[in-house]
This record gives sequence, C-alpha cells and structure tokens, in this order.
Amino acid sequence: MSLRKKRFVQFGISVVLIAVGVVSFLLLTASKPEMKKRTPPAPVPMVRTIQTNSGPQIVYIRGEGTVRPLREINLVPEVGGKVVVMSPALVNGGVFREGDTLLQIAPVDYELAVTLAEAKVKDAESRLELAEEEALAAVEEWRLLYSDSSSENSKPPPLVAKEPQLAAAQAGLEADKADLRKALLNLERTSG
Repeated sequence: MSLRKKRFVQFGISVVLIAVGVVSFLLLTASKPEMKKRTPPAPVPMVRTIQTNSGPQIVYIRGEGTVRPLREINLVPEVGGKVVVMSPALVNGGVFREGDTLLQIAPVDYELAVTLAEAKVKDAESRLELAEEEALAAVEEWRLLYSDSSSENSKPPPLVAKEPQLAAAQAGLEADKADLRKALLNLERTSG
C-alpha cells in the first residue's frame, strides 16, 4: 500500500472512532435520569438532655490553677515554747471563728514563773514591812534622844527616818508586782 492510502485509512478510522465516541456520549447523557432539586433536612444538634430538680445541688468542678485565699494571716506567738495542742481547724482550707483556740503552748514554764513572781512579791512585802518597822523604830529613837532639845516638833532627818530605804523597798515591791503581772500575762498567752 502506498503511503497515501495508508494515511487515508488511518484518517478514516480516526473519524469513525470520534463519531462513535460522540454518539455514545449523546446516548448516555440522553438516557440518564433527571436530577430533582430537593432541600436537605435541617441538622439535628447532638445533645443529651436530663430532667432537673430545683434545690441545692452539689456541683463538682475539675480544673487546674492556683487557689488564693480571700484573707491570709500569720500566726505569731507572743511567748515561746513547745506547742502541745493544735486545733483541727488549723489545716489548709480550715475554718475557724474569732476567739477559737488554735494553738496551746506548754504552760509549765510560765506557771513556774508565776510562782516565782508571787514569791518575790511576798518577799518584797516582807522587806517593805521590815523597813517600815525599822523606820518607826529609828524615828522613835531619835525622838527619845532629842526630846529635851528645843526643836521638839521638828522632824528627824530623812536618813535617820530611813526614807531612802523605805522608798527602795516600795519601788522593789512595785517592780515585783509588775513582774507578777507580766508572768500572769505570759501564762495567759500560752493559749490562743
């Protein structure tokens, strides 16, 4: 076959194949069912419902974060010692009212201090009473010695009347009473 014939046959086969493809396409599109337009149904939300009861409910919330108290206090004892009683409310999240006893310090040392202070007060009272008696005796001796002098109504000198000793004994008694009040106050402060 000549080249020209070959080309003519190839061209003819190509035209026939294209014509068959176009006819097939038209037949397929003509035989397909017609699509009807329709609206999709409304989507239903995925939820779970429960019946509720009115009234107080316990709600558990799980989360992470930092919890800070509304009010924060520092407990500083006014006296030192060993803590022997601690309130059960004194924990993280504990609740207590004003006047509740939170800590109690061992009071033995402070009870002994009160006893010693009371003994010092008694001793100071005794020294004051002794100084007063000695002063009265000294004044009486002075009057006996100087009764015939012209100055009968005059007072004896302060050193003879032992006024400095009386003042020192009185001041010692006041100081010991102040120590007793301080010891009692410290004993009271062991509980609070």
